[in-house]
Amino acid sequence: MTKVVGQKSVEEARSPRPEVLLGHPAVVQAAINGLGFKRRYSLCTLSFAASEICVEAFNRGNSGVRGAVAVAITAFLEFTYAGIPVSSRPPVLVSTHTHTGRLEINITLPRFVIDGGGAVRSFNPNPPGDGSRWGSDQLGDALTKHFD
Repeated sequence: MTKVVGQKSVEEARSPRPEVLLGHPAVVQAAINGLGFKRRYSLCTLSFAASEICVEAFNRGNSGVRGAVAVAITAFLEFTYAGIPVSSRPPVLVSTHTHTGRLEINITLPRFVIDGGGAVRSFNPNPPGDGSRWGSDQLGDALTKHFD
């Protein structure tokens, strides 16, 4: 994989390779590209310490570890889209990085929802203000407790 570090392109081999857990990259990219908004997507990373999630078990497909990760992803998405019907939510992309020895879940969120009339409306999944920060902190606390 080629990535830019500073002003220089650097080749980086990630082993294991990132894994897509949810969504389809082309579908999410098309949804983002179709938006006329200034801010078309948001990104989020849920990062777990090596002591919270066993990366080796996750990469082997351990159902208990995978199930716990699925709970974290579902909790995040339900918090983010609270009150918005699933049919009105945009397609999202959820992928992982484990090459660093810990689990990182990367979530790409197109910044729109579909209103009751079928129109595309701009949506900020993390609006500014204390309420959003408080809610995010509560979700983080709940996930930390879940992962002990």
